[in-house]
Amino acid sequence: MVLLTVAVLIVAVAVGLGGSGLVSGFHLMLMIVVALLVALGGRLTRGRVPASGWPAAMDRPRPGRKASITLLPFRDGLDGVSSAFAASRLARCFEAAADEGEAEAALAELLGPGPRVWLEFDPAIRNWTRFRRHGTDLARVGAPIPETPLGFALALASGDGFRRAEVLQHPGVSEHPVLYPLVLLRAVDHVPQIRALATALLPRLIAASDHETFAAMLTVACRLQHRAHAAPTLDLILAALGESADDDLLAILARSDGRSARWAGQALMSERRLPVRQLSAIATGRFDDQLQERCAETLAEQALSQRNPEPLRPLLPARSARVRTSALTGLIRLDQFEGIGDFLTDRSAAVRATAQWGLRRAGQDPAARYRELLHLPLLSPKPVIQGLGECGQRADAGLVVPFVEDPRSQTRAAAVSALRRLGAELDLLWLLFDPAPSVTRVVAVYLAESQALPPVETLRELVQGSQPRHVRRAAATLLREHGIWHRIWVGLALYDDPDTKLSLEGLSGLDYMCRYQVASITAPIDDQLRGELQAFVRSRSNRLHLDTRQTLRWLIDTARPTAAS
Repeated sequence: MVLLTVAVLIVAVAVGLGGSGLVSGFHLMLMIVVALLVALGGRLTRGRVPASGWPAAMDRPRPGRKASITLLPFRDGLDGVSSAFAASRLARCFEAAADEGEAEAALAELLGPGPRVWLEFDPAIRNWTRFRRHGTDLARVGAPIPETPLGFALALASGDGFRRAEVLQHPGVSEHPVLYPLVLLRAVDHVPQIRALATALLPRLIAASDHETFAAMLTVACRLQHRAHAAPTLDLILAALGESADDDLLAILARSDGRSARWAGQALMSERRLPVRQLSAIATGRFDDQLQERCAETLAEQALSQRNPEPLRPLLPARSARVRTSALTGLIRLDQFEGIGDFLTDRSAAVRATAQWGLRRAGQDPAARYRELLHLPLLSPKPVIQGLGECGQRADAGLVVPFVEDPRSQTRAAAVSALRRLGAELDLLWLLFDPAPSVTRVVAVYLAESQALPPVETLRELVQGSQPRHVRRAAATLLREHGIWHRIWVGLALYDDPDTKLSLEGLSGLDYMCRYQVASITAPIDDQLRGELQAFVRSRSNRLHLDTRQTLRWLIDTARPTAAS
């Protein structure tokens, strides 16, 4: 901007002198040329020279929109399936369609990711056959259709609507169940005549489908719910599914992916097509967790409206914690407190919390039950310790302390977590050397929250020592709690660590800080730590990225000193 202003002044002076006759025309032209060179130099250097004292990471060039888009793979807008239909692969499909063995292998490879591929196959083949004539004869009206599933599939996805209608009337389509999901796509075709042909064919295909084929059709139907003209097709699929026998319904939902099973189950439940026995079977079986939870919630709503707790009792031993929680919640709201205490030691925190709430509603103290259990010999004390930590008091810490030395690592970790919840103030630094990573993690959290951080020198020795990885990582976590400058020290110390994972943590932590958190670093630094960090940066100058090195130097050099300094 300064150079541009100077150029404008030179031109103004030159014009003024020339108008007054003080300079010749040659000198006037020379001054204008100089002004243009000054302005051009300012444009060329603009944005390339960072401001003095400004961190280099702030001046990092940003990729343009077009550059970033080219790096992203093509994604199907319906389900995020990455495109696998390159030009060479499409050409191979047409070449292999006539040979039975090659066609079977090509179709098996094509459907490897699952039936969702049909949603990408259909537009890819349609575009391919619409704009190419060579090698796509079977997509033309009247051309012979290879008697293979791949041949029918390529013809069903043809860009020529007359060809698609012609193939739908071919008796060979119904002989290949693998093509039934593709017929669903033709039932939502933009051509009304093709939609009518496919919709008329669907009832016969649905009746002939086994569990695997129907599950594939359900997977595709779920992704078609937002398509135009999809309502009649989806009604056919859901009606057939709702009228299936119990075993058939459960088998189809078990073979479908989670999204399709949730969609179908929710649609059937909203229309009240699922009786209590099917809801209970889904909730207690091995299905999608969210579908099971929704079925349990539906049973709980029905039980509350009818004031009948019996449908909820079979759900109590369910595998899913969400189902157990929903069943317990329904029973408690119905004032059915019998057996609630058995769930105080459940492995799920949500189930334990629900049982504790139920006991309080029944007028009992869940913490007293936990205290009684801890005085008994237990095969697995972990859930009891966790439960006491969730609802106990600080005075209960004495019951938990002995389990800190339990031979089982899960019990030791549960004991430390319970002590943290109870607010106990103990010296657990020695547990930082525990051989189990799960224990050192919770010990680090305990020490950080209790404000009982070990000294900086002790933690530095652990970070740079020969301790196991989980001990060094826990020490690094605690050292970061001492402040931002110690966090930078940890990143520099681990930057070129022999341990690859720790080195990656140090590198990513420094890079993230230099990119996004520079503006928030305002803490003062003492002279000794400043000198240590400067020496660290100098010793690693050949291994640090240029912008990271420049940003760190700027941060360390410009930080204000502490009052003691």
